Amino acid sequence: MTNPRDSRFWRDALNSGLIDEKALLACWEAIPPGRRTPEAIDQRLARRAVENGRLTRWQAAQLLSGRPIGFFIGRYALLDLLGQGGMGRVYLARDRRLGRKVALKLLSSRARQNPTAVARFRREAVVGAGLQHDNLVRLYDDGEFRGIPFLVMEYIEGAPLGRLLSEFGPMPPSTASRLARQVALGLGHLHLKGLVHRDVNPWNILVTPDGVAKLADLGLAVDSGDHVALTVDGTTVGTFDYMAPEQARHSRKIDSRSDIYSLGCTLYQMVTGTVPFDRPTLPEKLLAHLSEEPPPPRSLAPDLPIGLEAVILRMIRKDPEDRYPTPSAVVEALDPFVGGIPGPYPHPEFASTASASFESIAPAPAPGSSASVSSSASASASSSSSSSSSSSFSAEDRATEEVFDLIAMLEARRPAGGLFDRAARRVREVGALASLLVAIGALASILLVLLLVLGPPGPGDRPETADADPTPPADPGTLTIRVVLPDGSSVGADDLDEALGLASGGGGRIELGGSGPARLVRSGSLEIARGAVTIAAAPGARPELVPVVAGSRPFIRVRPRARLRLEGLSIRVEAPGGFASPAPLIDSSGLLELSRCAFRVSGPAPGARAVVTDGPGLAASGCWFEGFSPALDLSAFAGFEAELEHCMLIGARSGDPETSAAIRVDLAPDPSDDGARVLRIRDCTVRAPCLLRADDFSDSSPLTVSIERTRVQSRGLLSWRSDSDPTAETLSWSGRDNRYETPGPSLVHRPSPPPGAPRPRIGWEEWIRTWAEPGSSIRPSPLPDAPPGRPGRPPIPDDFPRVVDDGGDPLGADPDRVGPEGGSPSRAASE
Repeated sequence: MTNPRDSRFWRDALNSGLIDEKALLACWEAIPPGRRTPEAIDQRLARRAVENGRLTRWQAAQLLSGRPIGFFIGRYALLDLLGQGGMGRVYLARDRRLGRKVALKLLSSRARQNPTAVARFRREAVVGAGLQHDNLVRLYDDGEFRGIPFLVMEYIEGAPLGRLLSEFGPMPPSTASRLARQVALGLGHLHLKGLVHRDVNPWNILVTPDGVAKLADLGLAVDSGDHVALTVDGTTVGTFDYMAPEQARHSRKIDSRSDIYSLGCTLYQMVTGTVPFDRPTLPEKLLAHLSEEPPPPRSLAPDLPIGLEAVILRMIRKDPEDRYPTPSAVVEALDPFVGGIPGPYPHPEFASTASASFESIAPAPAPGSSASVSSSASASASSSSSSSSSSSFSAEDRATEEVFDLIAMLEARRPAGGLFDRAARRVREVGALASLLVAIGALASILLVLLLVLGPPGPGDRPETADADPTPPADPGTLTIRVVLPDGSSVGADDLDEALGLASGGGGRIELGGSGPARLVRSGSLEIARGAVTIAAAPGARPELVPVVAGSRPFIRVRPRARLRLEGLSIRVEAPGGFASPAPLIDSSGLLELSRCAFRVSGPAPGARAVVTDGPGLAASGCWFEGFSPALDLSAFAGFEAELEHCMLIGARSGDPETSAAIRVDLAPDPSDDGARVLRIRDCTVRAPCLLRADDFSDSSPLTVSIERTRVQSRGLLSWRSDSDPTAETLSWSGRDNRYETPGPSLVHRPSPPPGAPRPRIGWEEWIRTWAEPGSSIRPSPLPDAPPGRPGRPPIPDDFPRVVDDGGDPLGADPDRVGPEGGSPSRAASE
């Protein structure tokens, strides 16, 4: 008999202080006796604790990962990780004294070694303590816990304006005016306190579900008359796409009119969908802000009121004297254009997006914009206000490379010994990473002066860089990594962790070059923590990844607030014989999309899984799964949807259909339980002992399956593990034009029927009486031991051609649409 007190989760949960023994015992008693198996007890206890509201999913995941301490910062209990970056982490926390949710920011150990970062962190506390306004994120508390500085801020349930613009495009003028007016009200409060924000941009503006805009991130704010140097002379701080000309020249010689300029650039983007100066490089952006006029907003948004265009253009005039004198004047100027019924978003979809997507945003630069030079990562009180990058490499490093490119270009055009030589020498003397950003800012200011004198680079002036060829040729067996950023530029990376640091949060795309196996030896999982990331084969490349991950960790872990898309990749598991239940290749709690990928196991690996997910959804198109059992292991919460199209799932050649299935779906109880759990299979080919294993479904929580034009070679269609019978009420199965090749006699296997109940034997006639299958057929046939005509080598998609039904229509996956385009390495080798 299993004793729950012997489980690691039980011990760690008690040690954490999050839950007591009485609550754990209640979780144990809620697990059906037949499910209290030793190998799954930790996961089942954790799931019940989450369902009972005793733990958050993040807390449970931490405990399951063997981290039972660190959940309390003084009186604050950590509930979830909202964001992280090189400067720190932001957590959703509960104030145990006041009983409210807050956002708690901790300064990272690396940042604590940087006096400038510490000064800005303290500055944010000082500035925030004196501010109380509906359009500013409030600071509640600050302090130190075991030597770690922390800030406690208002928790905002909403989405960054930058994410809303990237997802939905430009806003109606009335909505944009209303939100900009609210930000101007917040800036007006700062102005009355004698403060300048210095970093107004769409990613520092949070929009709540009820339509309130709140300005966040005061880590760069200074008194307009303050000369205390939080930055070194000549350093530029702010975000380049929204930076006022005077701020680019000298960050400390500014006032509230600089914030008005930044808000004007933001409003320009809100109504047109693009920033005023969309330039590919950092120096070109700064030069444009200094010396060029932007395209008139109405040339990009013809329906924009003429008066509102005039307001925007006045806000972004070069000379501060020509702009509105105060934020209050901006409020007055925007009043006539607010109009309409107040509401949160310009599109109905925004309302449903706010509460969900705000948690998947990192405060990375908006698509089409560059990163902040300050890199304060000070994280607003929203769940989306800290950088998602877990790497020390960021857009600042890319900016540095661009500066050095310009150094090379200018050196070729100017004689030695002048002003530029002194600037270049200053850069070369900067060796410490902690001083890197200071050097970039100083050089940017100097380079702008030189560019104004010399003019922008002409054809042939700029040296060729790695960015000129986004996909350099790779030698066989090597792997090259490039990150294509939202603005279209690209940068190389030494490894996948560095690439993720550059790509996460801002919709970046990681492209892998190469054509042979690349062994990736890792001590931990590749973490997709937040935002949308794509990892794809570079054009013309056929990389094959062979991950070797220490311990029982997946190769890729997708966190709840992240979205991962894989395109054109081959990933192979090298499984030594004899080990059981290896970690999955991908463990996803977020959204997962797979397109034209191949996943293979070489060697015996009982229980190997390609994908395990308890996230909201999975979509796979044109994918090859070979050697897994199951290939897909899905925990279906209410609202879960999985969709497979033109996929091939080739399982073990032998196995018990009661336990070995191509797909496993497990009911994940949800307190709301107000959404269906849906699996869709279209134009697929499956060869496995069983097509589908379904666990714990009932008439109150049924599984919905839709399957069309699919060819299945199996010993059974369904392995049913539940206290309820497999009926039309517990399983909503809709099939059409399928071909099932099975030896029979029963299509349904039930390993554990209720006591006294016979094992069901459901043949084809009873199957189609219970579940409609128009156009489908069954062909009594043994499961082949190997693909025909291909002895002694692994199968490939061409071994499983489509078959034709009685009407002449093809069934199954099209081999030409399965796996990476051009063929996976395994296919190429076989040919």
